[in-house]
Order: sequence, then C-alpha cells, then structure tokens
Amino acid sequence: MANSIFSIYSTAENRVTSTILAVFEKLNSSTVTRILQILMEDSTVELIEYENQVKSYDSIPDGRIKGLFDYIIETKVVPNGISKKQIKNHCKFLKYDFSRLLVLTPDFDYPTSLKELDSEYTDKIIWGNFDKIIEGIDSVIQESILLLDRENFLLSELKEFIINQRLTAEDYSRKALIIPAGSAWSFYEKHSVYKCQANRTFKQSSYMGFYADKQIKEYFPRILGYIDSLNIQKDDLNTVKITTVNNSNEQEIRSKLIEIKKGLKPDEWNENFKFMVLTEKNDNETFKNDNPIDNDKTSYSDKGTAFVQKQTYLNLDDLRGKKYTSELQSTFANNV
Repeated sequence: MANSIFSIYSTAENRVTSTILAVFEKLNSSTVTRILQILMEDSTVELIEYENQVKSYDSIPDGRIKGLFDYIIETKVVPNGISKKQIKNHCKFLKYDFSRLLVLTPDFDYPTSLKELDSEYTDKIIWGNFDKIIEGIDSVIQESILLLDRENFLLSELKEFIINQRLTAEDYSRKALIIPAGSAWSFYEKHSVYKCQANRTFKQSSYMGFYADKQIKEYFPRILGYIDSLNIQKDDLNTVKITTVNNSNEQEIRSKLIEIKKGLKPDEWNENFKFMVLTEKNDNETFKNDNPIDNDKTSYSDKGTAFVQKQTYLNLDDLRGKKYTSELQSTFANNV
C-alpha cells in the first residue's frame, strides 16, 4: 500500500524516514538514483540496469532489466545520536554483496562512531546527512527538463519538511543569498520582491543580498517566502501555493503580490516567473550592514570584474567591518 507523504508515525526518526520513503516511491527511478548518487557521493550508483543482447549460456535474449540493490536505512534526528551496538545489529541484515546500511544523521561530519566500525564493515555502511538530500533535490530540480510537476511538488515539499524539522547540519539563520542585481536592486526598492526565471533553484538561505553598481549593497532583506512559478496576470493569487520561510505569514505575502499586480499594465509580466517576497529596506527584520562593500576584484589582465557572476552565499557575520570584496575572498570560496 502506498505511503502518504504525511507520515503517521509519532516517533521522530520513524516519521522522517517514512516521509522520505513516501516521496521516493512516487518518483521515477532515475530521479531517486540521482539523489542517492549525490547523497552517497558515488556517481556509479545505479538502481536499475538496462541491457541489450544479453549473453547467457547458449541463448541471447534481446534485453534485460535488472535491479540488484538492498538498502537498509537507519535515521537519527539529533547529532551524535548513533549507537554502535544498534549499527552492528543492523549489519547482520546485510545478507548480500549488494546490501548496504544507509545511515542518515544531521551531523556535519562523518560520525566518529561510524569511523570506528569502518574496518569491521568495509564498504557496507554509507553515511549521509540531510544537507546532501537537499543538495540532491536541488540538483534534480535544476538539471531535469523531464521532471513532472507532481515530482517537482513532492521534492519541494520534502525539502521544506527536512528544513522545518531542523535536520540540516548547516545553520541557515544567518546565511545570505547574494545575487547579481542589475535592475533587480531598484525593483526590490520599489516592490520588496525579487523576480527571476521560473523554477530557478537556490540553496536554503534566510536573507538576500544584492550586488549592483559595483558593490554589495548594505541592505539584506529577510526572505519571507516564494512561489517557484507564477504568472501574476493569469494565476489566482488567492489560491496559488506559497512556500513560506522563517515562519512568515502566508497571507501577508499573498497580499503583497496582489498589491503588485494592481500596479501592473494588463500585458506586463504576462509569463511565468519565480517570485521571492522580501522584507522592506527599513523593516526591523532587514539586516543593515555597516556600509556597502565595494568590489575591488580584478581579472588576470588586471581589469575590473564582477564579484558575483551567478550567485553566491555568505554569512551575515562575515560582512561586518568589510569595505572591499577582496576581504571576503576566503569566505566566498567556502560558500559558493
């Protein structure tokens, strides 16, 4: 019987595992495979193999579809929560050469308790954290042109579930998404909204920063919520699905979009865009840096070049006291 995405388990570990499995069983195999490849950091992982002209003794069938895998899953919802005794007992279930124990935890690094079992269970235990699942989700949403709307919805819901359950190892509360703004800066000043191509994916962040006029602006509005794909002229803004961030009020976000629509011409923005709704410049929740950070980055020919070409991510605390982007280079390299 198919699982509901809304798990009925009361125990946190069972609820998280059940929700992940409920989503995975509704996805096509190639999507699940890609997420597992990223989670396991192994691009050779294949759940299903397709072969033509298979040679077998004295016959050559025209083809074969084969699946040889057996993944047992153990989930922990708190860091350093692994019991070596429990892991050893789970390993007794690994009956086949292709059996593996997949351990999911919110730890930032490979847990010490698992390292201590490496020599005893070589290549049998695979560890991954929930950040890797989110990375896998973002990857398939961004890469796949064949992802069904239903799959896109389920993956987005799973991502939000993991974040809302506070299972990620990284602290997103001070993380800022920095985008090359151009006209987006003045657009934000007018509407408190960032608009870009539909279904564009970003890493989870709590704030947004703007690189414009050869500087990182000093205002970092808090991200309230977003809609991945919206035709603001045609879609019903009273019912369209909004993903809220930072415990924001969904109705306030909806009202802001309705107000924006009132000021548009009938044929303006009459296509699908991604909308990210932000706090206003002078809102108490908008982070204001000490000053704009001027770009002094140069290319190999010593010519000026943009600090942000696509997007990057910085911690707000790393911005304090900085006057030039060259002072952010080490931080920038660690957060791309």
